[in-house]
Amino acid sequence: MLRRVYQKLQSVLSAHVKRMQPTSSRLAGKILKLERKETWETEWNDGNPAWHRKYVSPMLIKHYDEFTSGRRNRRILVPLCGKSLDMIWLADQGHTVVGVEMIRKAIETFFEENKLLYDVNTAQTSAGGTINLFKAKNKDLTLIECSIFDLSREVYQNKFDCIWDRGACTVITMMDEARLKQYVDVLLSSLQSDGRYFVMTFRHESGKNEGEWISHLPEDKLLELCGDRCKVELVEQDDIKNDPALLEAYATAPQHSIFYYFVTFK
Repeated sequence: MLRRVYQKLQSVLSAHVKRMQPTSSRLAGKILKLERKETWETEWNDGNPAWHRKYVSPMLIKHYDEFTSGRRNRRILVPLCGKSLDMIWLADQGHTVVGVEMIRKAIETFFEENKLLYDVNTAQTSAGGTINLFKAKNKDLTLIECSIFDLSREVYQNKFDCIWDRGACTVITMMDEARLKQYVDVLLSSLQSDGRYFVMTFRHESGKNEGEWISHLPEDKLLELCGDRCKVELVEQDDIKNDPALLEAYATAPQHSIFYYFVTFK
C-alpha cells in the first residue's frame, strides 16, 4: 500500500512542480488522506501490505544490545506496528512489547498469523473516550487500537525504555510538518529519561529522479524536531536495495538510502 500511496504522491508533487500553479490546497488534500483511517483500512482489506516484512529486521537484530542497553525486561513501544514480526522477536527476548495500530484488521491478522490467543480490554483516554487493548495470553505483548496521535499516558500508563520506529516516521513525514512535530512529541513524551528511540528514515540521492520525493527525514530535520532536549546519533547507513521488503514497497525509488539513528535525551 505504501508503494501505491508513494506513487500517487509522486505524481501529484511532480505535476505541482511542473505547473508552478497555486495548487497547495489540492496537494494538502491528497496528503491528508494518509491520516484517514479508511485509507489504511482499504489497503489492509486488499491483502498483504507491500511494506510488511516477512522476517525480523536485520538492523534491529544487529543493534539489539545497544538498543536495549544489554538489559532484559525493557518496555518497548512499536508505533504504527501493523503485524510486524519484530514485536514477536522482541517479546521472545524477554521484553514487554506494546504496539500501536489503528486498523483492527491488522491487529487481528497479527494474532491470527502468529497463532496467539488474546484478551481485549479497554482503557480511558484523556478526552473521555475508550481504546481497545489486545493482550496476548502467552506473551508479554499488547497491541493498542488507536491513532498514534491519540496515545496518552492514561492508555500506556508506564513510560517506555525503548522505541523501535521502523518506517512509521516515514509515513508521518508524508503528512504535514505540524503532524510530524506532534508525532515526535508524542513519542518523546512516552520515553523514559534514560530511554532510547531507534528510528529508521530515508533520504533520496537528490537530483537523480525529477519529481522524486526528495527527502523523508534528513538528520538535520530530525535534530530540529527533537530540539535541544535530545542528541541524535547515526547508527548505520544502508542501501534500500539491500532490503527486499523496502525495495518492494519503494520500487519507484531505488536511489533511496536508509539511515538508522539513536535518539536519546541529553
